[in-house]
Parts: sequence; C-alpha cells; structure tokens
Amino acid sequence: MLPFAFLLLTPPANDSVLLRINVKPGDAFEYRITVRPPENPTAYSQIRMTCKSAAHGMFRFVAKASDAEDSREEAAQSMSGSDALTLDIRGHLVQLKGAHIKSGFGIVLPPRRVKVGSTWTDHTPGGVDHYRLVQLATFRGVQAAQIARVNHGSEIRIWVDQKTGMMFKVEADSYFAGKKGSVSLERVYPPLKPINLG
Repeated sequence: MLPFAFLLLTPPANDSVLLRINVKPGDAFEYRITVRPPENPTAYSQIRMTCKSAAHGMFRFVAKASDAEDSREEAAQSMSGSDALTLDIRGHLVQLKGAHIKSGFGIVLPPRRVKVGSTWTDHTPGGVDHYRLVQLATFRGVQAAQIARVNHGSEIRIWVDQKTGMMFKVEADSYFAGKKGSVSLERVYPPLKPINLG
C-alpha cells in the first residue's frame, strides 16, 4: 500500500501536461554539477543561467560558471568563463556562443500535451533521442515531470519544473577510461534573485 503522503503529492495517472519553456528576462537558475569518477575524488562546480531576453518563443540565456569547489585544475578550467545560448520554447538549442556549456544534459520537451507513459523523439547530430514521461509528482516543493532520455542505450534521468520548463535535476551514468561513474546536475535553492547583466 502506498504511503498517504505519496497519494497526496502524485497527480492522477491520466492527468496530462503541456511542458514549455516559460521564463522571463532576469529569471536566474543556478546549478550544482557533481562528477563522480570511479577512482578519483568527486569534483564539483556551479553554473548560473540568467534569461536575457524572451520573445517570439525564443529565450536567450547567459550562462556564467561559478568558481569550482574542486581544486583540480582541469575541473576548474572546464567550467570557467561564460556562454550565451538561445533555446526555443521546447528547449531546442538554437544557438550557442562559447565552448564551456555542453548540450549533453539538454532536454527537448514534447510537441504536445503528454501523460505518464507518453513517448516522443528528437533527431540530433548524435542520433535519435528517445524520451518518456515517467511520472508527475511534487519533488522538493516543485511540481515536477520526471523524464527519461535514451540515446544509444544510455539513459539520462531528468526532472523538469512544470511551471518553467527548466531542468532542476539530472542524473546520468558516465564512463571514465571504461569504468563506470556518474554525473549529476541539481538546481541550487532558494532561487537566485534577478541579476543585472547590463
């Protein structure tokens, strides 16, 4: 029997949602990235994404890396600097300026309303991404959609804020010299106050 609290937090299975990017200029999102190699110390870094403009279904963000907590030089260098990226209303990466932000953790939202169990696909230069809506539930106070993304047999687990369409948690297995480790991304709460980018 499921706990009573779970029943309160989980919407009925036949509920459908329309997931779209829904942010405004000045909205800021900060993420903590954790890399866990199988044989080396865990590495941490943080990145802040701030919406610069939102018009005609296009959202331009400036992504600025925070100082890495990990002392290893390569970890700090890989996340230094800032990028500008443009996403469409479904999360497609339309434009990227800079070389620090990787698209591997991105998500393309479904083209229509979806229910738990619904699937959709997206064609990328690296192949076809297969998506499935796993569940709708409240996670840390956020009305969330949990989505599985599979490419070449590798699954990435993604949680999306239903209100903003933005990711707030990502988990994935990763291999380092053939040995299994993991990489994760999680939004830092409470949300940041809007910042002035000039």
